[in-house]
Amino acid sequence: MSSSSSKHRPSKHKDKGTILSEKSEANLANVKNNLVLLDNMLSERPREWEQWLSTARSAMRAIDAMSFLKDTGRLQEQVWLIQVLQDYSFHDADEGCIRDISRWCQSSWLRVLRDHPDNATILKGLGDNWLQTSQGFLARIHHEDGSGLSSDSSANKNAQGPLHVEARTHLQPAVDFFSRAVIAAEGSSSLTGELLSSAAEASMNLGNVSPSSSAEQHFAIAVNYLRRTMAIPGYTLSTFFQDIYRQRRVNYEALDEALGYAPTATSGSRTPLLRRASDLRDPNRLFKMISERELQINPLVPDSIVHNTKTLADLHNLTASLLGIAAGILGLESYPGFLFYALLTFLTSALVYVFRVRPTAAAELDTTRYFVSGWTLWTGGLIDGLSGFVLTWTLVYGLVRA
Repeated sequence: MSSSSSKHRPSKHKDKGTILSEKSEANLANVKNNLVLLDNMLSERPREWEQWLSTARSAMRAIDAMSFLKDTGRLQEQVWLIQVLQDYSFHDADEGCIRDISRWCQSSWLRVLRDHPDNATILKGLGDNWLQTSQGFLARIHHEDGSGLSSDSSANKNAQGPLHVEARTHLQPAVDFFSRAVIAAEGSSSLTGELLSSAAEASMNLGNVSPSSSAEQHFAIAVNYLRRTMAIPGYTLSTFFQDIYRQRRVNYEALDEALGYAPTATSGSRTPLLRRASDLRDPNRLFKMISERELQINPLVPDSIVHNTKTLADLHNLTASLLGIAAGILGLESYPGFLFYALLTFLTSALVYVFRVRPTAAAELDTTRYFVSGWTLWTGGLIDGLSGFVLTWTLVYGLVRA
């Protein structure tokens, strides 16, 4: 794969970019030795992780300084270096990651992915990075929810909460990268049960934090991954995943058509929230994982509120200017002019509410699901737009009277 990538580079550029100096090679050897010790510490004495922070950060700086990740011919070494640092960054992911190291790992994966766009190992590394980054949010959701089970109605309500939105925001890339990794592994005949089970975990957890309108599709994809995992010779699916597979498969009669899945009328309660080992070296330490964000949100969730609020502000400003022109042309003065503005601004808000929010249930009358606050909507930006109204009103009124 590296040879095909290098075909598009001039030979001079290739030699300059891939051959390290003698000093850099010595530094690289030192970095490798330190990371071997770091990896051993994670396996044998994980509680000592804090003492190794400076070692990990020094390794990152050294790798960047020698531009080692630009060497297209040493992928195996690059993957090992990034993976060790990523394991260290997420040594106790349910308590939070070491943010600067996890971000460095993510950018490093992306850097080597540029030269090896179809490499399943790199894509899986990125999927793991996003999946584990989300675990802090997932642990908090698990703590707040208490029980892992919820009805569709309560799940839809919870899906609008900030923690669920953050979880989806971090986990959708995990689902996407795992999906690409599976496709790449199939193409290179290197598909493993570990990759499929990780992809299933991400999709299952994405379903658990998504509105019911999209959750079932994620569950169907996860079950399809689990079915394929069980078909791999020599790989044993964990008892937990076997239970999930048996629990969910009765809802899907055609798993191979998961992407075209149409939810049944009654899907019952949700799958218990997934849990995985926060430190893969210590399977007794468990915590919950969920999944990422679908970019097509229905109904709207807080991420869309930002866009809606900006649109509403633009509408308020335009309305204020137009009303100022109208009031000036009509020659309205003082209180009549202000009442004209206030009344029509409130009417504009009512029209926005009627045409944007089409409730099918009483709960959907809550305007905070669509805008930052009901006050912002119902006052129609009365105060914010007042200055614009006064300026245009005064200008046009003066021109008319002149």
